[in-house]
Amino acid sequence: FKEDQHIFVEERQRDPNPEFPTVGFPNPEEKGALDMSIEKAILIQADYVIANDPDADRFTAAERCSEKEYRQFTGDELGVLFADWMLQRVTSKSQDVSKCLLVNSAVSSKMLEALARHHGCVYSDALTGFKWLANRAASLCEENGLVHLLAYEEAIGYQLSPLIRDKDGVSAAAVFCELATHWASQGTTARGRLQTIYGQVGFFATHNGYYLCNDPAVMKSLFDDFRNGGGADPDCTTTNGPETRSRSPRKLLPGGFPSNVGCLRLRSVRDVTRGIDTANPDLKSHLPATPKDQMLTLFFEGGGNITLRGSGTEPKLKYYTEASASSQQAAKEAAEAIAKAVIQEVLKPEQSGLQLPGK
Repeated sequence: FKEDQHIFVEERQRDPNPEFPTVGFPNPEEKGALDMSIEKAILIQADYVIANDPDADRFTAAERCSEKEYRQFTGDELGVLFADWMLQRVTSKSQDVSKCLLVNSAVSSKMLEALARHHGCVYSDALTGFKWLANRAASLCEENGLVHLLAYEEAIGYQLSPLIRDKDGVSAAAVFCELATHWASQGTTARGRLQTIYGQVGFFATHNGYYLCNDPAVMKSLFDDFRNGGGADPDCTTTNGPETRSRSPRKLLPGGFPSNVGCLRLRSVRDVTRGIDTANPDLKSHLPATPKDQMLTLFFEGGGNITLRGSGTEPKLKYYTEASASSQQAAKEAAEAIAKAVIQEVLKPEQSGLQLPGK
C-alpha cells in the first residue's frame, strides 16, 4: 500500500530483517507481535491494524475498541467475516448462492457451516493445512460446478481466490480493507458486522489448549481406549439437587465408541485416524484416513464438539472445543463444560501423566 493520509506503516517493522528483532516470534498470531503497530495506531487513532507474517501468507487484524484499546480478531472471526463479505458480493450481483463453496479445516469453527446453511451455499471441512484445504476446494468445484469463495484455517490462513491454491496474506489484507471500508460506509465496523452475523447464526465460543505428552505410546493408548468404548460413565440424569447417575448399562455408538462422555451425550464420532464417521450410514469419513496420526472429533447432542489430535511436530496432545448458543456467555460455558468432561473422562491427565505446559 502507498502510505497516505488513510494508511500508515509501522516503520520499525516495515523492512525485511531475518533476525526479526522487534518480536519474540515472527507470527502475528503470537502474543505481543502487534504491540508496536498498536502503539502507533493509538497515537494516530487508526480504525484498524492489519499485519502479515514475514512471508506474507498469514494475515491478522485488530479493531479499535476505545481510545487506547485494540482487540485482535481471532482466526475464526476473520474467516467468518471473509465468508460473509464474499457472500455479500455474490448476492449483490444476483448470482446463484447455492453454487458457492466455503471450506475450512476440521479444527476451525463450525460457525462457517452455520453461515453456509443460513445462506444456502455448500460447505465442507478438510484436514488441517492448505495441501488439504485447497485441494478439497478445487476438487469440489471441478466435480460439482461450484464457485470457490473461501478456504481457511483458524491459524490465520485464508485462500480467497481459486487462482492461488494456498493461504495468501496479501489478498486477505486487500479484501479486509475492502470489507472494512464498505461496513464503515454503512455506519458500522467489522466487529459490528460480526455481531450481526451472530444474530443470524447464533453465538459460537471456543476453548482450546494442549497437554504435553512425551511418550507416543501413552498418547496412542488414550485414543485407543476411547475407540474401545472407554471414557464414558453410565447414563446420567440431572435433578434439581446434585447430579445423579443411573445404573443402566453402558451404551455404545456404531463402531464401538461410547455414547456419552461423563454426562454429555454424543451424537457421533469421527475417527480420522481410521477413516470412520459414525454420522454416515456406511461409517466412512470423507476426510482421508491418517493411520500414523491420532485424531478424533466428538460431536455432542446440542451442537458442541471437540477435536483431539496429536501434533505432528511437537510432543503435544491438542484439543479444540467449540459450542454454540443464544448468547456468548452460554456458548462459552458450554464449550468449557465439554472440555472439562473430555479432559476428566478421556485424557485423564492425573492417571496418564499428561502435563500442562509450564508445569
